[in-house]
Amino acid sequence: MSTRLTGRGGRGPALLAFVATLVAVGLLCPAVVPARIAPLTDAEDRLDPLASALVAGLQSTSAGVRARVATAYGRIQTPACVDPLLKLLGDKTPAVRTAALFALGQLAWKPAFTDGREAEIADAITPFLGDGDLSVRLAAIEAIGKIGLARTPDLVGALLEDGSARVRAETLLALFRYRFVLLQRDPDTAPPDLPQAIVDQLPALAADKDAQVRRNVIYGFARFRDVRGLSMAIELSADSYLWTRFFALIALTKIADPAAAAAIAARLSDRSAIVRRAAVQAAAAIGRGALLAGSLADAVPHVRSAVATALGAAAGVSDEEAGAWLRRLAADRSGEVRCAAVKALGARLNDSAAGDVLAAMSDPDEYVRAAAVAAAASLAGDSRQTIVDLALADGSIAVRCALLALLAGDPSAEAFAVIEDDLHAHEVDVRNAAITALAARKEPQTLELGWRAYQENRDARFDFLRASAVNVVGAFDSDASSAHLREMLADPAYPVAVAAYEILLARGFTDAAAPSETATLTFSPYRALPVPRFPLVRLRTTRGVITIKCYRDAAPIHVANFVGLVRRGFYDGKTWQRVVPNFVIQGGSPSPLGAQAQKYMLRAEINTLRFGRGAVGMSRGDQFNSGDSQLFITHVQDPHLDGMYTLFGQVVSGFGALDRMEAGDLILKASMK
Repeated sequence: MSTRLTGRGGRGPALLAFVATLVAVGLLCPAVVPARIAPLTDAEDRLDPLASALVAGLQSTSAGVRARVATAYGRIQTPACVDPLLKLLGDKTPAVRTAALFALGQLAWKPAFTDGREAEIADAITPFLGDGDLSVRLAAIEAIGKIGLARTPDLVGALLEDGSARVRAETLLALFRYRFVLLQRDPDTAPPDLPQAIVDQLPALAADKDAQVRRNVIYGFARFRDVRGLSMAIELSADSYLWTRFFALIALTKIADPAAAAAIAARLSDRSAIVRRAAVQAAAAIGRGALLAGSLADAVPHVRSAVATALGAAAGVSDEEAGAWLRRLAADRSGEVRCAAVKALGARLNDSAAGDVLAAMSDPDEYVRAAAVAAAASLAGDSRQTIVDLALADGSIAVRCALLALLAGDPSAEAFAVIEDDLHAHEVDVRNAAITALAARKEPQTLELGWRAYQENRDARFDFLRASAVNVVGAFDSDASSAHLREMLADPAYPVAVAAYEILLARGFTDAAAPSETATLTFSPYRALPVPRFPLVRLRTTRGVITIKCYRDAAPIHVANFVGLVRRGFYDGKTWQRVVPNFVIQGGSPSPLGAQAQKYMLRAEINTLRFGRGAVGMSRGDQFNSGDSQLFITHVQDPHLDGMYTLFGQVVSGFGALDRMEAGDLILKASMK
């Protein structure tokens, strides 16, 4: 955030005091105080709700400072943040109320963040649904969608008829968010369906003249299956707005009703490859595999790979014809398409595809060979063993990890011996795959091997390996397992310690001491690095150049960390190890397949920016505050990521390269532009 001082005269005591306040809370950092981190940012990074900068900021005469304080409390996410945020709701400045509302919504993700005060917070937010300032109203709707939980439809339903399109659109998202938050809190319990009274209002909104309203009508049906959305999804699949068509097809995929066949078929020739890929998935979901014939030669590999995946199980096309189509795709020029085709051949044809899977083991692309190893799970006897033998002799890390995943389900002593041996592999991706495979085993020695793997990976770079080892140890409900888990409570990495704690708690050990996140804090070495307000980073990749505009004010530590790593040359040669078409590309791990982490973790800097196409976010583990160097870039709009991940940049050029990226592609060079 930046502040511009204007006015006449003005170098007297009052102005000097005002400038001192701005420096103290960090609004003039790092430009004015480049040698140290801004105090408010430091308070966030230390998860300290009682920091003096926050306490002083609450009393500041600057609305910008008070808004920044609200943002900080929303990122610290502890019960101690509730009261100061409720106080800030009474601020006379709309920007402060807006920031406080967003922050209160961020406390909804976990019950521990509010200590059971959700109802009180919802009551405090509700009056602002009618605030005279539109920004405040929108923030209140978003917040009530998170913190209102089951009460949300009753609280916001009337706003679906509001005269402001922005209010109508935000209300529709709130009706998605409350179910999404409930699902995050309890993944094992299905969130409630929308009340019928709400659903009855949606057809009129599906015809709204505002594109964002139409998109948001169908978005909830794209995330949660509900057959009541069928007719709207069919209608909106032909909408003029790209993202409405896209999410309508995702909804049709979930609903899986053959009545949508004609609408889906029409979108297989859509001008957008994003929509065409979604249409392929929808055609497979309704059992119309024959519709995919025309997409075999689609110009975009991501579409052809979707066809291959669909043919692995799609009804409406014979095994013979599907096999012929898949063999054609198995010879595709794109490695991604070949990967999908080989896996689909194994899944669909089983031993009849043994020759195809064996042939793929000679592919020059290691990811295709890894796909062949995965496909061997569908083979039996000598065919499967031949693939295993070839994989054992293959020098690729990707192939070795795929082999370990295959052997996890192989009950033989030989398979267990390979897994045990790879627990000590030099490559950390292989060690991680071996520990993960070990978690599926039940041999008597598995528990102690898991404990040994935990002890042998004490380095801070290998927190992820110890977290995997917790799963191995926790799979055995025994006294020895519980004893090991108690020792893990003292792990220096919070995600590891809290994983052990949650297992013990589930076993009824209420005496187990909850680990303290603040006691295990680590910090980016670049956290105080002075950077411009909007630095531009140029990623030269094997698919072309991607230029990213970073937002320092929205996420100062993340941007400083990213810029610092770029200047150091860290990203040069790193892999895009994960590509999920129509979702994200992900890369930037110290290890090729993405398992390894840095020696530090970034505190989340969740902000009001939203994940549209080309948004750059920080990957993390199960805990909010667990980012480091791995970033992801979105292919599509992803509202379900809003408020969950730190967004710190935006692609401003190079969307073609983004769309062409496949797993295994490289960042050849990262540089400041």
